[in-house]
Amino acid sequence: MKRIGIIPNEFKDKGLVCTSTVLDYLSAKECVVHISDEYESILPKKIRANIFFIEKKEVFSRSDILITIGGDGTILEVSHHAAAGDIPILGINLGTVGFMTEIEVGETELLDALFTSEYSVENRMMLDIELIRDCKTIGLYHALNDVVLFKGVVSKLIEINFFCNDTLATTYRADGLIVATPTGSTAYSLSAGGAVIDPGIEALCVTPISSHAFLNSFPMVYSAENVLVLEIARERDDSVYLSSDGMENIKILFGDKIVIRRSELSTKLIRIKNTGFYEAVYKKLPERGKA
Repeated sequence: MKRIGIIPNEFKDKGLVCTSTVLDYLSAKECVVHISDEYESILPKKIRANIFFIEKKEVFSRSDILITIGGDGTILEVSHHAAAGDIPILGINLGTVGFMTEIEVGETELLDALFTSEYSVENRMMLDIELIRDCKTIGLYHALNDVVLFKGVVSKLIEINFFCNDTLATTYRADGLIVATPTGSTAYSLSAGGAVIDPGIEALCVTPISSHAFLNSFPMVYSAENVLVLEIARERDDSVYLSSDGMENIKILFGDKIVIRRSELSTKLIRIKNTGFYEAVYKKLPERGKA
């Protein structure tokens, strides 16, 4: 019997209306459904014999499949836990675009594919980020979308030494630098002028944010086999931060090294429809432009 975990975004799913619809649908299926007990008081009181409210952290350990109800950001939030447990994710889109989500509101019947095995699983590469200070590792992070090094002071450029496999490739003078996976190439990197990369390709897109030098203003695509290192080039650049997948902002000091490499972890996305990546790009990028 399949064990399905439900991860809703209560800010996008007001009153958990969509979540309730999904629970009603799954209550008639041969499965066990887990959802965080923090939502027990919000959801309508209905008898659903196979629905169990448990601690949020246990939803991951007790599920074979995760269904997120929100947008790409919701998938990002759970991707690290899901990847660690090798749990595939099916996203229901309540966001504006949804490159990673698979089905839309009103397509609940497509969940039947989970029980007939009429779906595929797409592996998305992730990044490991190691923060080294005084020759010691002080932080290890993961990213599905991107790693961003950025300034904390308005109207002040920072200088970033960029190494590829221990060789100094260039020094950027810019507002910051984005290192994106193919999944993240349609997110912040794209807004900064980066290339769109097919997620079937394992690569890293390095995109400067508002580069001061023309020759260093273009995005560069590197093989995922490379190890990239970022460091602040000037001691006076004392207001610089690091973010992975837009989560926690970590203050970076002069002399720190940020080592970025392909992770052994991957995020697994469930695909039910036959919509290809390029079809989704040409359909959804114009929608994003209108947003």
